[in-house]
Parts: sequence; structure tokens; C-alpha cells
Amino acid sequence: MDRAWLQGNPTHQEWFKHIGRGGNIRTAPGLPIPLTKKMAHHFLEAPQDYSIEAAILWGQVHALGSDRRLADALRETRLAQDFHDNDFRLSVLRFLASNPMLDPVQIGPIIDYIWHEKYENQIVFVSRGVAEDRGPAQPNFSLRGRTVASLLRQVEAWHRQLGRESKAKDIAW
Repeated sequence: MDRAWLQGNPTHQEWFKHIGRGGNIRTAPGLPIPLTKKMAHHFLEAPQDYSIEAAILWGQVHALGSDRRLADALRETRLAQDFHDNDFRLSVLRFLASNPMLDPVQIGPIIDYIWHEKYENQIVFVSRGVAEDRGPAQPNFSLRGRTVASLLRQVEAWHRQLGRESKAKDIAW
């Protein structure tokens, strides 16, 4: 929690003072997501080098029964900065926590793929010089029924497509 003062975020500083006055982090004003008792307990045990947002993620990951390996892999992803759509976010964390054999190197690309499919607008060229915003590719994206192997295949196919798109941008006449 000491990072609240180093990062200069007034909301985080209020959380620090709230805890210092004997309050529970769960009742601190302005939390981005609701915390269970278990999440709040683990939040306070986050490593000192974690940002406040990453400490919230640490609390979630550990409350779901996972470990530092997963928390460390996730702390540099969007999940450590963006807390909207908490129900979906928790489903992603549950999926990752229930697959402990997943190589941590794959976690960042998986999160990027999921974010791209569920939240990022797709720009499609419909005719020469005319682009159309089609919204996210899969706004109802869910991990239900997916396996790690199938998800990794989708991530790999998406990366290949990104590679083709970036090569096409390099061509100039």
C-alpha cells in the first residue's frame, strides 16, 4: 500500500488512510471492483513492487487459488489496469487459474487476443478508400467450452493475421 504515496493517486491515498484508520479495503470508497473477504486479505499481502492496481489483481488471483506465477504474468497486461466488465474479467481469471500448466509466456498474448476480440472495434475496408467501423469481432466472447489448446490455436491464427496485415501496410506503390 505504500505505493499509494509514490504513485500520487489521490484515490489510492484515501484507501491507504481508510485502512490506516482501521477500515477494511472492501469498504474503501472508489474501489474499481467489489472485493471478497479473501481478495481483500490477499490484496494486503501483495508484493511491495506491485502497483495498487496490480495488488487488486494479486488479491483476485490468489483468492481464486492461483499463485504468484500467474499474478506476475498478468500484472503487465490490461487486466492490471482496466477493471470494467468485472464478471467477464473474473471468468478469464478463473480460466487461467484452473489451467496452472499454461506457460506464463502465453498469458500476455491470450489477454491481448481476448481484448481484441471482445472490445476493440474492427475497421474494415469496404471499397477503395472507404473504411467501415464494424465494432468488436466477438462482443459476446466467452471462455465457456474452450480449452487451453483451442484458445492457443486462436491466438496463433490471430497473430498470423496481424503479421499479414502489417506486411500489407509496408507495401507502397
